[in-house]
Amino acid sequence: MPAGTSKNVTALLQEAQAGRKDAVEELFSAVYGELRAIAARRMRGEAGHILQPTALVNETYLRLFGEHPVKLTDRKHFFSVAATAMSHVLIDFARAERAAKRGAGAQRVTVKSFMQMAASSADEAIRIQEAIAELGRIDQRAAEALRLAYFAGCDTAQIAEFLNVSQRTAQRDLNVARAFLERQLRSHGADS
Repeated sequence: MPAGTSKNVTALLQEAQAGRKDAVEELFSAVYGELRAIAARRMRGEAGHILQPTALVNETYLRLFGEHPVKLTDRKHFFSVAATAMSHVLIDFARAERAAKRGAGAQRVTVKSFMQMAASSADEAIRIQEAIAELGRIDQRAAEALRLAYFAGCDTAQIAEFLNVSQRTAQRDLNVARAFLERQLRSHGADS
């Protein structure tokens, strides 16, 4: 995204925070394409999921600017929070889907399938979200890097930009996060 657009997003966020109602609509127009691309990447591996990327973007936007708007400071903060909100939307839908099945057998999944960012069942999405939350208690930046990679489909360069670190640091954070995730999934698999 060009730097001018980044400044435009930041300015629109500030105007929305100041109470200018049409700033939220302008912001939505300015970021819709990028949010839709993130949602499409995230949903690409979701076979049979009832949500479509457009619905995921709309639900995410409602969570950010609905009844209790989230205070956002700039473009980087916006997309980081939006990626997290998307993950929460997907997890909420996955939990509802799992609750509707009541007793359907859980599918065992390998770490490799998680890291291919193509979670195929509600249980997988929930387990990875729980693992990221646990990692966040230990290493917040590594957890955020994994969240951006997994839920927003960001590459290392994008993660580095969002986290305001070098690409090398972003890659190290992802390596730490993936190792933690692998340990968590192995221990969860042993408990099953």
